[in-house]
Amino acid sequence: MEKSWQALLGGVLFYSVSSLLVKATTSPPVTIAFYRVFIATLVVTPFWVGDFFRWWKRNFSFPLIVATFGLTLDFVLWFYSLRFTTVAHATFIVNMAPLWVGMMSSVFLREPMNN
Repeated sequence: MEKSWQALLGGVLFYSVSSLLVKATTSPPVTIAFYRVFIATLVVTPFWVGDFFRWWKRNFSFPLIVATFGLTLDFVLWFYSLRFTTVAHATFIVNMAPLWVGMMSSVFLREPMNN
């Protein structure tokens, strides 16, 4: 098996098991979200550290900061929701995000939905 397929299979496996591990722990959701992003950053850093500073000078902007806080809030709320429902229900609701984005963009931004 090629390395790219192994990496993809490993990523799917870890992503699939992560919500079960979050449900089993007693740590606060904020702590879990922090370490999830922190460890992922440590793993990915060797692959992009050379180009990062050039990218940062060209692309740094306020929407990037807002998106970072939005992702953090998403993780915290999702982990917090696992305390009140099953993993299956929480995963189903989280994976409906594209549907909600499409509906909200039609309602609030008046953007037509295209195929």
